Amino acid sequence: MSAFLAVAGSASGLFSLLITLAILGVVLWIIWWAISQIPAPPPIAVAIRVVFALVVALIAIHYLLPLANMSLTLYDVLTLGSTLV
Repeated sequence: MSAFLAVAGSASGLFSLLITLAILGVVLWIIWWAISQIPAPPPIAVAIRVVFALVVALIAIHYLLPLANMSLTLYDVLTLGSTLV
C-alpha cells in the first residue's frame, strides 16, 4: 500500500482515484448492458462490443498511467507511443 501512496501522493488522492474508477465502472457497466439490449445482427453486435471494450481499455489506461508516473496524450496514441520515454 505504501508504494501506491508514494506514487499517488497521498491517501486522499488514492481514495479519490478509487471512487472515480468505481463510479466510472458502474456507468460503463450500465452502458455495456444497454448496448447488449439493442437487437442487432451478430456481426454488428460483436463489432460494437469490441469497439466499446477498446474505449473502456483506453479510459482505464488513462486513469492508471499516472500511478506509474507516466502520461498518455492523444498524440502518443496516434503516433503509437513514439514520444513516451
